[in-house]
Amino acid sequence: GVEVPGEIEKQIQGRTRRYQDRFGSEEEENAWLRRKYNFADTDKLFCIAGGLHSYQGIREALLERGWKEHREYDSMIFDLKWTVKTTDIPFKALNKDQIVNHFAANSHVTTKVGLTRNLRNLRWFEDVDMDEFFPRSYDLHDPEELQDFVDDFKMVAVENVLARYIESGAEMGNAFGVPLGDLAERSVQLALLAGEAFVRRCNVLDLDDEADEDDNGLTPAEWGLVLGEPCPVLARAGPAPKLPTAGGSDANPHVQQAESAQAKRQRTVGYRPFGAARGGESKFEAGDSDEARARKLKKIPDGELKKRASALHATLREMSTQRTLNGADNIWIVKPAGKSRGRDIVCLNSIGKVFDYIGVGVAGKE
Repeated sequence: GVEVPGEIEKQIQGRTRRYQDRFGSEEEENAWLRRKYNFADTDKLFCIAGGLHSYQGIREALLERGWKEHREYDSMIFDLKWTVKTTDIPFKALNKDQIVNHFAANSHVTTKVGLTRNLRNLRWFEDVDMDEFFPRSYDLHDPEELQDFVDDFKMVAVENVLARYIESGAEMGNAFGVPLGDLAERSVQLALLAGEAFVRRCNVLDLDDEADEDDNGLTPAEWGLVLGEPCPVLARAGPAPKLPTAGGSDANPHVQQAESAQAKRQRTVGYRPFGAARGGESKFEAGDSDEARARKLKKIPDGELKKRASALHATLREMSTQRTLNGADNIWIVKPAGKSRGRDIVCLNSIGKVFDYIGVGVAGKE
């Protein structure tokens, strides 16, 4: 049988009951509807839910073929029903000869998050690596996937720091083209530390072995230097952290939209920009911070530094099945939940802007 959530089925039954309660049988309802619209007993009937001007192409094609349209949208008397929403179709009540334009529970494969989750589960049934044919995707409403996205974003940033140094040397800029000056070598060394720690962690065969320190050995301030912007920090776990309300939201309609929906959001994890002060303003300036300079690093000759950067960059590229997707700018496609047809999809290369756009809770402020 077709699985339909109980609440949805109740809503459908409620809408159709006003027709069903009026008639003693389906045959009686069928006769009443055909008399009302002056349809012959042999006419094929269709119904298009969504208004008189919806799906004109479908309507015209059916009418040209001699089909008849009625507008009893909640009636079960039809040969074909075409709707915008899946919830307008009572799947459990359909006869075998009735046609509809939706499949029950199709969100498991027709939404990006549904398809992603099912492809991940595929490994339990088939020896298939989804990374070989499906781009990396994360549901940023899920706390664990949000953390996975942050980790992925950071490692792509590491790879890009190494690539910029290999190409431009000490004249390199950060992720946004701002010259790093005397911080160029430090950013490369920090990228080396994080990248080499990541490689070691990936090569640990025994899961009980102790891995490197958290976050691949870098502090939030050091990550900020690698990223070229304040680094998100896991602030705390707790119920319903507040959404961002400062830092340019007035100029960003997407952030305003997220803020207006905050009563509907119940997040279980919060992030804040590193060093966020009261009022939400960051004391961290992209590309520079006393804390980012705190670690004592040995001077490495340019030739050796470039050699190590080249070797690590090649290793990271070799390890990544999707290395051709990473690009040089760390750009991610961000799609709002619950919207279709490309509405409000944006491309962002700033993790801070990603967080602003999706309305991630800001927590942990003292």
